[in-house]
Amino acid sequence: MYELKHLRAFMALAEELHFGRAAQRLHLTQPPLTQRLKILEESLGVLLINRTTRTVELTAAGKVLLKHTRSLFKMLEVLEHEVNMTAAGQFGSLRIGFVPSAAYVLLPKLLSRYRECFPCVDIQLEEMPYLRILEQLRTGAIDLALLRLPSMEKSLESHIALSEPLIFAIPRNHPLATRKAIPLAKAHGQDFIAFSVTDSPYFSERIRYILQKAGAQPRIVQYSLLPTILSFVEAGLGIAIVPASVSRINSPNVIYKQITDLQPQDHVELIASWQRTNPSPLLVNLIEIVEQCAQDPN
Repeated sequence: MYELKHLRAFMALAEELHFGRAAQRLHLTQPPLTQRLKILEESLGVLLINRTTRTVELTAAGKVLLKHTRSLFKMLEVLEHEVNMTAAGQFGSLRIGFVPSAAYVLLPKLLSRYRECFPCVDIQLEEMPYLRILEQLRTGAIDLALLRLPSMEKSLESHIALSEPLIFAIPRNHPLATRKAIPLAKAHGQDFIAFSVTDSPYFSERIRYILQKAGAQPRIVQYSLLPTILSFVEAGLGIAIVPASVSRINSPNVIYKQITDLQPQDHVELIASWQRTNPSPLLVNLIEIVEQCAQDPN
């Protein structure tokens, strides 16, 4: 049975049409070259080269084989390159699942830096709610999750990718809109757009806690999720408390205000999570970029 070395010998001879030059190109003597050609012809059961004492020329079968042999070795070069690139984490595909609030600051910065370093990696993105992200991560349907509430599952590794304060989102014509900053107590009795308890438990519980701590009890008129919460604020249905990164969404009828009495421990976090057993070198490189983004908030 013939091997790649026999095809390589044939291709050299077919391109040089001279045994001496072909042997020199392959760093062989002529007898081993002749033997490899013989094995290839016997394996295929055809004559590939007509040779006399003066000339070497391809048969019709030899011309067909040369065409496909060239294509084969080009494919092997591509294969070897892509395999090496994949092993180095520079080629392949990564899947990222993220909660909506990750899209305002962290995700754009992460993608920009990663693509700059690894332009040949295809990144597939899917926005989804918290519980679905966890399920997709468990089953291996995604490689990395960006979510607000860390999981306690031992199979998952987590890293804080972003820590940010909460802020008020207020309709432009609201009486509180003229203030430079607002204490939590001012939310008492105000019409309020709250995060959904079922679909956004992290924000729902965190905001409920800081309001309760401040003795503020707003009048909840609507439960929703980002970015719909901002649409309700813009429509004048009420005020809301949102993560600071949301302020990147410009709206002519929404004003963002700092909360004066928040403590550092009241900040909300964005967590990067992945399977501990995921061996992908692409994921290793992505996690390094996540850590760089966490250290550089700008």
